[in-house]
Parts: sequence; C-alpha cells; structure tokens
Amino acid sequence: MLSSTTSGSGVGEYTRWSDETPAIEGKQIKVLVFR
Repeated sequence: MLSSTTSGSGVGEYTRWSDETPAIEGKQIKVLVFR
C-alpha cells in the first residue's frame, strides 16, 4: 500500500507502510522523493 501527498515546493512525500518495508515497531516509513 503506497500513499502519496504533495508539498508546496513540488516535493512528493511517499509513505510506505510496514507491510512492504521492514517494520519498525509496526510504524510507517516516510521517504521523501524530489521531482
């Protein structure tokens, strides 16, 4: 499951949930992607 939100400076913030990524205490991992 991949959720994406956009910031004001044109930066896409992609949040990958723990079911696809290594789980850190069951919390989500945020990855900033610059476009």
